[in-house]
Amino acid sequence: MPTPEFTVDPETLAEVATDPDAAAQYADQLLAQYRALGADIGEQQVLAPQLITWLRLSGQLSRAEEVARGGCARVGLPNLVENLTEHNELTALTLTQISPALRLATALQWNSEPGQEKYDCAQDLFDLCVQSAQDLAFGTPPVATGAVLLLAKALELRSKQRLGAQDIFGALRDANLSLSYRLDFHAPDDQIESTWFIVNALIGQLENRIEQRDKSIGASVETETFAAGDRSGFGAVSNAKRVGPWLFWLKTGRLKAFGEYQDDQLHGPWYWFREQGGLLQEGSFKANQQSGLWTRYYSNGNRLDQGTFDDGQKTGQWTYFNQDGSVKKTTVHKTKDPKSKSRS
Repeated sequence: MPTPEFTVDPETLAEVATDPDAAAQYADQLLAQYRALGADIGEQQVLAPQLITWLRLSGQLSRAEEVARGGCARVGLPNLVENLTEHNELTALTLTQISPALRLATALQWNSEPGQEKYDCAQDLFDLCVQSAQDLAFGTPPVATGAVLLLAKALELRSKQRLGAQDIFGALRDANLSLSYRLDFHAPDDQIESTWFIVNALIGQLENRIEQRDKSIGASVETETFAAGDRSGFGAVSNAKRVGPWLFWLKTGRLKAFGEYQDDQLHGPWYWFREQGGLLQEGSFKANQQSGLWTRYYSNGNRLDQGTFDDGQKTGQWTYFNQDGSVKKTTVHKTKDPKSKSRS
């Protein structure tokens, strides 16, 4: 039978079958083909991505997870979920292991709810896939285009998981970074279009939140523009102070930064991007002061440095990296005595 059609829900970013009955019939047909292949592992691996997708689309979530687990076992990851559940230390994935692991992470995500152990396993597995692909793409030896595009795929899938966990800023961070890699490394047009859809959908959701805040607290929505008229910023203002989520753009039309304000002060997680689209830095604020974990990045996506801030001051161990991702040095910063600060 011909491949059924599906759409993507712009609110959840979930794939939804246009005709559920046709999707179920198609999934059953693929499953029969998969089982008929028997010991032909190579052909099963070729069919597995499509099979898992349509099992999910037809609501056969446990079967999708079962097939995904089998795919991981065939590439040397037989106890992956158990190791994640028990918080065992995991080694980096190889290039051939990342795709099966991503399929399993996606199956675990859709076969559970936020807060459940299986959902947490999916999150940890997405993180492992992203970091493994990052190391393969930009470590030593030099960049491999296949690994970069795999990294873009991992980021796109993790963005959907983060949205499901109500982390819309983290979702937009990953989607925008995925788009950057796909544009820079000339991914197929359908992949670029897929990521543009996700980025625009997430921006649309944030814009809706901003407009709802406008109605709920009596704030006004403000659009800032460049001299040419293109918008440079979008958010809510109350009593002449920025409040809630704000989005900022570069003159190229790409995202520059986004995060949240409280009474005109940066608060919570913020993300900044380079002109070419790559991540520049990310971290959190409390009352306009850097707080918690902060990371800056090289243009190739590897970390430049990483450490913790306390009330705007570096504290504890900071790690500095070379461009290939290897550690350059570590430095320990002592927290300043609050008594030494000037008092108002």
